[in-house]
Amino acid sequence: MRESDTAQLFAVRVDDEEWREARSLSEAGPEDNVFVVDRSTGQVVFGDGTHGRRPSDNAVVTVTYRDGGGVEGDAQVSITTRWPPSDRRYLVALSSVGFRISKAGGNIECFAGAKRLRYFTGQVLSIDDFREEQQYLIGRRHLHNRALHGWGVATGMSVTVSDDTSSQSLVVEPGLALDPHGREIELAAPVAVVLGIPGCSQYVIVEYAERETDPVPSPTEGTLMAASRIEEGAAIRLSHEAPTDDGVALARLVSDSTRWKVDSAFEPPKCRH
Repeated sequence: MRESDTAQLFAVRVDDEEWREARSLSEAGPEDNVFVVDRSTGQVVFGDGTHGRRPSDNAVVTVTYRDGGGVEGDAQVSITTRWPPSDRRYLVALSSVGFRISKAGGNIECFAGAKRLRYFTGQVLSIDDFREEQQYLIGRRHLHNRALHGWGVATGMSVTVSDDTSSQSLVVEPGLALDPHGREIELAAPVAVVLGIPGCSQYVIVEYAERETDPVPSPTEGTLMAASRIEEGAAIRLSHEAPTDDGVALARLVSDSTRWKVDSAFEPPKCRH
């Protein structure tokens, strides 16, 4: 970690008053609200009352810094305790090695940056506010899916291939799957796909899909019409490559140069239940 990065990490409040980070306490006066950070240990150190002000007894001290462990980016970590710790020092390890409190009891809070709207009487909301709230709810649902259920087929979505060698097709049955992002892929009805000439093996892949629907008049749009709904669904495709990010492979098709068949050795990924 570069020193310039570390200098941006820490914010310290004592009894809800912001204190300033200094390079050294040696030139600080007894009333200067400053602290220093040991770059090697992450130790946050206050003055002794001569060089730098010493927090008053029983003061509430909060140290906040950014950590790269958040699910959606940097997480904000806040550690709160009463002053003084027994050795007059408050210890916080840098994000590269986690964090800890030494010889001091306190609360540790970590904020991942996900924010939801807080409503109050008289609040003015814009379209961006409603979009932000919707994205918050969608994002938390996808996080739940990834963390608790993983990804893969949840139910249904079996694949069969017809026996008609003159014009083979496959059928994907209705079902539900979760992709690696935690998005729900719902197939509401069977889907038939015509197969080409037998050749190299192919994967049957289902992916999340969405489209804008239900246009209504909108004087702010250039066309005077705008979609009022987003419909979610599933897309089926064939690929010689297994999906690595978005889709879920439901089956692998192999051929004997005359016909396609489902490879019984292939197991599609399954969600945890």
